[in-house]
Amino acid sequence: MPTFRVQDYSWEDHGFSLVNRLYPDVGQMLDEKFQMAYNLTYNTMATHKDVDTSMLRRAIWNYIHCMFGIRYGLRLRGDKSASGP
Repeated sequence: MPTFRVQDYSWEDHGFSLVNRLYPDVGQMLDEKFQMAYNLTYNTMATHKDVDTSMLRRAIWNYIHCMFGIRYGLRLRGDKSASGP
């Protein structure tokens, strides 16, 4: 599977307009779904209330992207093809 780097492609700059051109109004619906999924939280973790889950949600978001070959320019252990410090 090829690797796509986020800095080379973005939903906002490329995907949204392409989808809307091919399927009018679907881009807006997908954008709303992506935003909802990205921001979804009940501020709980197990039995703990008022927990800031933003780091966990971001890690899950990045992991799912990584599973589909989308990278954020961070070098992973043993991954020489990713750019980063």
